[in-house]
Amino acid sequence: MKPVQCVLICLVVTCLPSLALAAPRHNPTKKPTVSAWTTVQHQSAMEALKSLRKLHVATSIGVTCADYQNRVIDAASDVTETLRTVPAGTIHNEIAGSLQAYVDAATVWQKSQAAITALLAITDQGSQSFAKIDDTFIGFSADPDIVSIGVRYSLPKAELAPAAYQHEYQLVNEQMEAATQAAKAGASWDEMEAEADRQNDVIDELKKESRRDILNTYTKSALATIWQLADNLEQKADALNSSVK
Repeated sequence: MKPVQCVLICLVVTCLPSLALAAPRHNPTKKPTVSAWTTVQHQSAMEALKSLRKLHVATSIGVTCADYQNRVIDAASDVTETLRTVPAGTIHNEIAGSLQAYVDAATVWQKSQAAITALLAITDQGSQSFAKIDDTFIGFSADPDIVSIGVRYSLPKAELAPAAYQHEYQLVNEQMEAATQAAKAGASWDEMEAEADRQNDVIDELKKESRRDILNTYTKSALATIWQLADNLEQKADALNSSVK
């Protein structure tokens, strides 16, 4: 081997450790950083979160159904517009999910109030009244939007307990028995009809009140569950947005 070749080989062997140290190393355990956002994108996310926080504050303080509907409409318009410039990903999805929860809560509240109003407006008597009351109540529970929202948030159904149905049937049977006894006692037709109307009114009010109470209880529980999820999603999005550099 020539002297020059020996010198070159020695230089290469001597430099290899230092070259290895200088070369960048890949760390498989290092987590990738969040991609940088533009100022506009970051500001858009902040504006959307601000609108969601306003809804959270309103629901915490207490609002009427009508006031809540209006607030959700305004927030939906603002958030939908600002989300156009927020990059697709977790933050975008959490904000959209929070808004959807507030919208779903508005749907539940509005439809339950409409059902209660319809219940209280029923003025028929007897079998016609019973049918309308049940149809109105069951119609709410079977509404496609209510069913879908119930599945989405694992909500229990708005149902009348079997014991309540049995109590109502018992009252009807007692009414029929009273009419039979009155006829045997020689009561006039007008007297029997007046008493039947009075009993029907009592049963009608009982049925209306029981279903109204169930709808109110269902709505209160549903709103609490949905609003909690909406707030959790908003907080998660806020935390992630703060980490974007």
